[in-house]
Amino acid sequence: MHLLCYISVADSSVDEKELFSILESSCKNNAADDITGMLLFHNGQFLQVLEGPKSAVEACFARISNDSRHVSVAKLLDEELPARCFSQWSMASAGLEHCSHPLRQNIIDLFNLHHRIEYMELKRNAVVGLFVDTYLADLEKLRSAIRLAAE
Repeated sequence: MHLLCYISVADSSVDEKELFSILESSCKNNAADDITGMLLFHNGQFLQVLEGPKSAVEACFARISNDSRHVSVAKLLDEELPARCFSQWSMASAGLEHCSHPLRQNIIDLFNLHHRIEYMELKRNAVVGLFVDTYLADLEKLRSAIRLAAE
C-alpha cells in the first residue's frame, strides 16, 4: 500500500461547480484504480492524501500535477504503508454546507471535522495527522481573524 500527500492551490477559475466536477471525476477514477484517501479544500487550497497501489497513486498524482486547475502542486509525503488509513473518506470543505449538488452528502464540514469519526482516521498516520491539524489550526486562526474584523 502506498500513500502520497500533497497540497496545491486551485486555479482562479475553480468555482463551486468545478469543485464538484473534480470530486465527481475523482470518486469515479479512484474507485476504478483502487485508490482511497481524503481531500480537504478551503479558500482555494487543496490538501489531499491518496493511498493505494503505488503505480495507481503515482499515475493519479501525475494527472493532478498536469491538471491546469491545480497550481503550485507540492508533494508533502510519499511512503509505503502497512494498511489503508482512509477507507471511507471523500472530501471535507468549508463554505459548501448549503449547496444542493448531489455529491453534497459526501462533503464533511471542515469546522466540524474534529467531532467526526473520520478525524480519528487522520491519526493513523502521524505525519498526515500533523499536516491536517496544522491545516485546521490555520483555518481556525483565519476564521477568528475574520470574526474580529467583522466586529
